[in-house]
Amino acid sequence: MNNRGEDTSGSKDELVRRLQQSDRSGGSTTNRYYDEMNIKELHDELEKRGEKVSGRKQELIGRLRNNDKSSDKPGYEFELMTCEQLHDELEKRGEKVSGRKQELIDRLKACDEADEQSGAGEYAEKTNRWLRQELRLRGLMFSGNKDELIQRLTEDDNTKGHKYSSMPISDLQKELNNRGEDTSGSKDELVQRLQQSDRSGGSTSNRDGTDVEDENDTDRGQYSGKTNRWLRQELRIRGLMFSGNKDELIQRLVEDDNTKGHKYSSMPISDLQKELNNRGEDTSGSKDELVRRLQQSDR
Repeated sequence: MNNRGEDTSGSKDELVRRLQQSDRSGGSTTNRYYDEMNIKELHDELEKRGEKVSGRKQELIGRLRNNDKSSDKPGYEFELMTCEQLHDELEKRGEKVSGRKQELIDRLKACDEADEQSGAGEYAEKTNRWLRQELRLRGLMFSGNKDELIQRLTEDDNTKGHKYSSMPISDLQKELNNRGEDTSGSKDELVQRLQQSDRSGGSTSNRDGTDVEDENDTDRGQYSGKTNRWLRQELRIRGLMFSGNKDELIQRLVEDDNTKGHKYSSMPISDLQKELNNRGEDTSGSKDELVRRLQQSDR
């Protein structure tokens, strides 16, 4: 696994499956990606990451692979920043800016950890059974571990701009009445009816009667449920500036999506896999991995 540049963590069954996927795709996608780059492209990629650009082609490739492995570590993006950038980042978060570089980095890592814990919010104390039932009511996939279930619910909340499940029955009935829908039944039935109405092109008004977010706000929705760490890593992968608060990070990603003329993040997995297959790329992995693979292919 290590020789192929693949992840070496997990049970024996997971390792076996990973090797089989790698065999089907002709070895690591990342390895093949770097092998196909010319010297200038390798230099450009290393420069973006602040790495040395001297050496033979295989040395450059090895440096990029090592950088890929390091970049999975929490807070890696902060280690690439200058002291001035770290100060700016801490100032934006209202944190102390004094101390040595490593202290500044540690302070930012602690902020990110706190951000991730608060991101789970109202769902953190719920049982897996409750989370799966909630996802099923919303018509969403309800398989996976607790973190995945919470992530899916959070993203759905942010995309819709409202949280039917947390609304009192009287508000649910009022919203249904505004849409000309039946207002009788249990809370679960009311929630389900509103979600069905959303999917079938029902009312696009919020609880206060105002219009739903404009297109730009909808675009932002796909990133609102992500942590600051995920957003920074995504920006770094795209070769974009990755400092700033959450709103700035999201805005940068949305602008990049719109500039490119496509929005991979909003595409269903089947379409992402089809697009990758058309390009002769590996189609295995999570949605985030597929999106990143397409973005790398674009570059």
